[in-house]
Amino acid sequence: MAAHRRAAFVGETMAEKRCNRRHPRRFTVRFGEEALTHTGFSADVSPEGIFVASLHLPPLDARVHLEIQTSGGTVCREAVVRRHRVVPPSLRTLSRQGFGARFLTPDELFGLLVPRAASAQEAPLLCRFATAEDLRRAFDGQLRHGGLFLRTERSFERDAEVQLELRLDFVGERLEAPARVVQVTRGVGVGLLFTDVAATRDALARFLPDRGGGSIPPAG
Repeated sequence: MAAHRRAAFVGETMAEKRCNRRHPRRFTVRFGEEALTHTGFSADVSPEGIFVASLHLPPLDARVHLEIQTSGGTVCREAVVRRHRVVPPSLRTLSRQGFGARFLTPDELFGLLVPRAASAQEAPLLCRFATAEDLRRAFDGQLRHGGLFLRTERSFERDAEVQLELRLDFVGERLEAPARVVQVTRGVGVGLLFTDVAATRDALARFLPDRGGGSIPPAG
């Protein structure tokens, strides 16, 4: 008991101490922040995490790779270091030094694979036309030339491939038009060039109030 009283716990909160029941299990664990450069063994596990007995303590809040060797095979997990147990050398025969780590959830893992900034760029850019006259003015001014300048606070790099959604509210239609960023004005918007200029231009022309539809000649 004295050994447990003297061991210093760093980073653990009362809420974490009350989390799911821990099961004593001893498995060999290889771990590291970049590569599996350190080895320890598990003291206990729960659905949310693991305590790894080791002299090496990764920094608190560090993300670590875990390779857990079980009798049924190898289990690989990603985790975040939540607490340290620091034990004086003279007491390590009585109490294990190591660290507690929380397993990352599927949502957190997805966030690592597809960062929010990337997810935001994959969402379509939206351009709306409330009336047929709005479309006609935009068509005569920009669209017939193969693209448009769209005001947006989102950030894009030049030559980025984007998906543009053109909503024609006056007829309840929407068109999807792949495009490429050809101009970037930070904080203002982006200039877009349609990937298939002729197809997009002809699709929009069908909804113009003063045109009978059909293909139109390219802008001179």
